[in-house]
Amino acid sequence: GKITLRTNATASFYTWVSPALEEFRTSVPSFDLNNVTNAQEGSWRLYLTNQECSSTLSQALEVVVNDKPKPKASASSPTICESSRLELKVTPATPNAAFQWTGPNNFSSVGSSVAIDNVRQINSGRYVIKVTSAEGCVAMDSVSVEVITSIRVFSVTNNAPKCLTGPTDIILSANFFPADDGNFRYSWAGPNGFTANTAQATIPNA
Repeated sequence: GKITLRTNATASFYTWVSPALEEFRTSVPSFDLNNVTNAQEGSWRLYLTNQECSSTLSQALEVVVNDKPKPKASASSPTICESSRLELKVTPATPNAAFQWTGPNNFSSVGSSVAIDNVRQINSGRYVIKVTSAEGCVAMDSVSVEVITSIRVFSVTNNAPKCLTGPTDIILSANFFPADDGNFRYSWAGPNGFTANTAQATIPNA
């Protein structure tokens, strides 16, 4: 941040004295402290110079440098399935701070921890947290979230005949959306401890 020291006095030169007793001379009645750090915190004083005569030191002006928040935004998962609950959190805890979240689909919420239930793909994107400390210092961070299309299983079919005349292998098939892109994993479970991990499951010797 930036702090500007000023005086209403008139002089040829202005000498600003830091807490570390460093002197900074200007020809204007102001002095800018750029990129302020805690090293510049403390008592600043000023003396004036007209021609070759200098004034005594002024009374001290106390400069206070407040710590800027350092928020870290996180999500319950960077990738999340549709219809799930997305939780957003910012750390560390900043006492008496204000927390403002914004994000995709006009999302807006307040608090250090917020959630979106039943997410959809329109909730994919970057979520930004703005933290304002009690002293008015502001900092921001963000986290990106991708909402993945959920798999919807509409039905399970089989090729079993109406009447079995002997041991028969029965093939189970699922009707679902979206189509398998080659990365799907399958898990079948049924009576008598039946399990399978293929797209089509076979019940042997039914």
